[in-house]
Amino acid sequence: MSLNSMCYFNQRFLRYLFTCFLEVSLTKTAIITVSSTLTRLNKPLEWNDSLLDPNSDLYRDYSTQICDLLLRSTHSTYIKGIINVTCTVAGFSRGSVIGKIVLVIDYSSTSENFSSTEVTVDTVRNAVVEYIAEIVANGSDQIYFGTSSGLTIETVIDAATTEMITESQDTEAYKTTGK
Repeated sequence: MSLNSMCYFNQRFLRYLFTCFLEVSLTKTAIITVSSTLTRLNKPLEWNDSLLDPNSDLYRDYSTQICDLLLRSTHSTYIKGIINVTCTVAGFSRGSVIGKIVLVIDYSSTSENFSSTEVTVDTVRNAVVEYIAEIVANGSDQIYFGTSSGLTIETVIDAATTEMITESQDTEAYKTTGK
């Protein structure tokens, strides 16, 4: 029996209250870091010192493209319940160009799908790799993470908040009005 169909009677001040648990909602936040060599058309990007300046056009262009890739890949996956994804570029470093990105993923589960809705390093990696494969197959000139050079994805924080939503009905009122 699922939680959203469990009901029980409760006696309070000599009146019966009928309470049904409608849904248990679990909101989670996963903070995940992603880093790898940035690539375009199967070639690593070349380092440019303007990538040290977050206000430079090149820094902003690379940031926009790589965050767009990560946002599209997380939203195009089988992970259900994603509420919001925030992408922040933590910086670029030499070694061709290595992008360091932080994803904050807010997602929810309900009592019926707790185990099937998890944002993990593996689900994010699979989503990113699948999306990059599509980009490469389509011949896009978009910047992407080089998966052959080692795509590093790590969980920084995984936090959860549980909220139980209930509905109560006064059975005395129900008996007389049917509502």
